[in-house]
Amino acid sequence: MELSVQVVDARNGFPAAEIGVRLSRETERGWERVACGGTRGDGRLVVARSPDLPAGNYQLELNLDDYYALQGDVPLFPKAVVEFRLGDVGGDLHLPMLISPHSILTYRGVPR
Repeated sequence: MELSVQVVDARNGFPAAEIGVRLSRETERGWERVACGGTRGDGRLVVARSPDLPAGNYQLELNLDDYYALQGDVPLFPKAVVEFRLGDVGGDLHLPMLISPHSILTYRGVPR
């Protein structure tokens, strides 16, 4: 199973590089970090590659404050947080994200 994201900056019209991404899984003790990293020049990041990511609720968090600070902006959303559910069915999951300083859009995409 591979979980990937691709972030595109809608205001500037290009992939968003160097956005910090954290993946957490909901447990009885709260949210526990599973993986973290940063998007590449093409805005992509394989967040997790594991045959045994268990079914459950997950949270994907993107640090927009640091990204937009490099551009001299203060975004409305300091973080983009998306909670989603992984079921028992295998297969890859790709979550494209379209961001701007004042909006966030995500959907289930098609892995490459």
